[in-house]
Amino acid sequence: MRRGLLFVAAAASAAAAFQRPFRPNRPVVGVSVLAASRRRRPVFGRAPSIPAEGSRVRSSPRSSAIIRSASTEEAARAEQPSAPGEKPRRPWYSDPSLGRDKTRVVKASRSSSGTGGKSAAASDEARFALFLGREAYHIREEDDDDDESGSAAAPLFLTRDELREALGDELAAGALTEDASFGTILAWVGEREGLDYWALRLTPAPPKDEADDDDDDEGLSRRLTEILRRRTNGSSSYSSSTTTAGRSPLREVGDGLDSNADSAVLATANGLLEFHSSHAHCSRCGSTTVPTKAGRSRRCTNEECRASVYPRIDAAAIMLVTSPCGRYALLGRKGNWPRGRYSTLAGFAEVGETLEECCVRETLEESGVDVDPSSVEFVASQPWPFPRSLMIGFRAKAEEEGTGGSEGNSALPEINFCEEEMDDVRWFHRDYVSAKLQVCEGSTALTYKPTEEEAEFHVPGKASLARLLILEWLSEQ
Repeated sequence: MRRGLLFVAAAASAAAAFQRPFRPNRPVVGVSVLAASRRRRPVFGRAPSIPAEGSRVRSSPRSSAIIRSASTEEAARAEQPSAPGEKPRRPWYSDPSLGRDKTRVVKASRSSSGTGGKSAAASDEARFALFLGREAYHIREEDDDDDESGSAAAPLFLTRDELREALGDELAAGALTEDASFGTILAWVGEREGLDYWALRLTPAPPKDEADDDDDDEGLSRRLTEILRRRTNGSSSYSSSTTTAGRSPLREVGDGLDSNADSAVLATANGLLEFHSSHAHCSRCGSTTVPTKAGRSRRCTNEECRASVYPRIDAAAIMLVTSPCGRYALLGRKGNWPRGRYSTLAGFAEVGETLEECCVRETLEESGVDVDPSSVEFVASQPWPFPRSLMIGFRAKAEEEGTGGSEGNSALPEINFCEEEMDDVRWFHRDYVSAKLQVCEGSTALTYKPTEEEAEFHVPGKASLARLLILEWLSEQ
């Protein structure tokens, strides 16, 4: 059974007892079903009109200008362009300046374990990304729209003292000493500019007949909001009266983050916490496991086993396939995506194949289009820890065959996609995509509410490697 996907994997490992369950995956389609459930699609041609050069790009009504300072806006523009005509740069969720050598923190963790010593997480240089279940706390501005998908957001990194104020001395002390009895998970993310960043996951409180204003989840949100408003008093970047602590899955707010560096910290934190949640028990003997090496691995508690396990990465190829003439891109969509979202094709590498072979196979399986193997070229890679993927981006060209040519170009290969897996696959002309990106922001959030214009067509937001591949293609015109 193959594990194809379009842009991201939706699969998740079995969760530990204290976690919230994931929605089950859609059934995997076998080869025999693929052959019987193909659907042909016509070419989606040139846009009837193209906005004039220099047309303004629409700003999202959900974005909040007050949350961004001028310096962070400039940094964001330098890191990742969102409109055609600019050469794309570093993929989102990655930061080469984030130090990942864990030798120092692992040594400090070992020396403090069971001795009452001070671990690296308890130092003044520690900063904490706080999660409740699978949702990350972040800074947002209150407005009339409760939907946070695609809106501006800022990371919420707490100091040690702020963490104690938010959680209380007992819980904070237990979490910082990696005491598993408190139901928390602590993992070192990395070091940047002299600060150690940590991921801390709390267990969602069970439902209560009588809500406790101090200890329930809403109480924690109120305390975090109080901390933020004191912190932002007098700051030009925030409004202390409207700043609140929001909580969402990282994927739903990833496009709203200003800084690639901050997105890398949160993405790494999310991936590490997913690893811990899905490996609460030993795969060899079934005994419970505990975090080790500053949260970068887990070890079996059975003295006769003591097996160690480390985070696993699922390699997936994501490819922008163009027509032989180079003027059309092959884009598709899943049925559970927001209306109008189209993206590049993608899929997990299978046993025994290279990533280049994965590009060829996945394109054929998802669209019925044959790719010229000699045209497959690597472009960039991106961490995608939802829950544990590494996206490896490629460019490729379709074989020169099929029907439906236009404007004197080579014939466009016929699309014959599997309806069980794909909702739609089409050839899109470069001018059409370029025009749409001038007026449609797009998003990678699954709960995103597209505008009327976006409901016809939009591509994923800046947090996706798919957008980078599309922008690179558009920059060549």
